[in-house]
Amino acid sequence: MVLFIDRSLFNPTLVPTAPLNLSANASSATSIQLAWNQPKLLNGALHDYKIRYKLPSDTNFGTPIIAGTQLTYNVIGLKPFTYYELQVQATTKGGLTVGPWSSSVLSKTLEGAATAPRSVLATAISATSIRLTWIQPYAINGILYDIKSDINWHRMQTIAAHSVQVVACFP
Repeated sequence: MVLFIDRSLFNPTLVPTAPLNLSANASSATSIQLAWNQPKLLNGALHDYKIRYKLPSDTNFGTPIIAGTQLTYNVIGLKPFTYYELQVQATTKGGLTVGPWSSSVLSKTLEGAATAPRSVLATAISATSIRLTWIQPYAINGILYDIKSDINWHRMQTIAAHSVQVVACFP
């Protein structure tokens, strides 16, 4: 049996080159889907890909995630509505030969539900009126458009960003 080796794909003095064309798309409020192309030069049998990410304001990347040999990976456990900088790297020869990291991509997770408002207080203003006040939720996790209430009201007037007055409440 005669084997033909494409020498342009193997050079014993080089490590794999960086994966190409890394792209990232938010797949949920807590995950980002990555896709990339194989490195131009593997320089051996592919062992796996590694992924790392960080917040853009962080200096260092976290511990790399072993992503297997597929050309896509869904990074999970992220914070909602947050930007992340992500990179991918190829390893060959049983994981001992490590190539350089790819160029970074920046992606933002989707919006998530806000946590509940804090310190909600209802104060009687009159026999038919109360004032509700609260402190902003710990985590907005997106753009806050409205705060809903389970109260039936006849008329509601916004007093301030964290306060409303409800008039003519019904049981």
